[in-house]
Amino acid sequence: MSVTSGATTLHDGTLAAPVAELLVRALELHQRTVALPQDESDAEAALVALDQLVEQLDFKMYELTGHAGSASQSSIRQQAEEELNFPLELLRKPLPPVYEAEL
Repeated sequence: MSVTSGATTLHDGTLAAPVAELLVRALELHQRTVALPQDESDAEAALVALDQLVEQLDFKMYELTGHAGSASQSSIRQQAEEELNFPLELLRKPLPPVYEAEL
């Protein structure tokens, strides 16, 4: 995995798949300081916990926007995700086999 910021290479090396996914998810959450587990099972557990949190927040967002009416639901949800800095839609998508994005 190679992580760059502008012209600076932050990481270039091999990471276990769960550790690499955890890093990508942290970057999607705009985290700039990330403590990665060395053990794959710890990374897998962290990913499971993140998935559970995403599911819980998605359900709460559904409850919140359900009272707003269909015309306003999308904009309220988008505003809440931006304010929370927690992009649920992005986090719900599986990572493609090769991931490349500007974060």
